[in-house]
Amino acid sequence: MGPEGPPGESGPGTRLVLSGVFSDNGVASQILPPEAGTLADPPAATCWVSQDSQLWLSNPCVLGFDVSGSLFVGTLLLGIEDPAGWVYRIVVVY
Repeated sequence: MGPEGPPGESGPGTRLVLSGVFSDNGVASQILPPEAGTLADPPAATCWVSQDSQLWLSNPCVLGFDVSGSLFVGTLLLGIEDPAGWVYRIVVVY
C-alpha cells in the first residue's frame, strides 16, 4: 500500500432530525439553520409521517425560502402536510 494522498473535499454528514405533531390545520414547517444550505445548494431531506408512531410512511416535503416580514426572512423552511394529530419526522443532511 502506498502513502496516503491529500484529503478531499468534505462531503455531507451533518444530520438534523426534526419532529413534532401536526397542528389543527395539518401543516408543519421547520426553520433550517443557515449552515444547512440555500435554495441554490439545498440540503438532502426526507420526511416521514405516522398516525401511531409505529408505522412510518414516506411523505413529500417542500423546501422553501422565507420571504415574509418575520424574523426569519432569508432562511430555508421545510414544510410538510398531513392530518391533524399525526406525527412527523424530518431528516436533513447537509
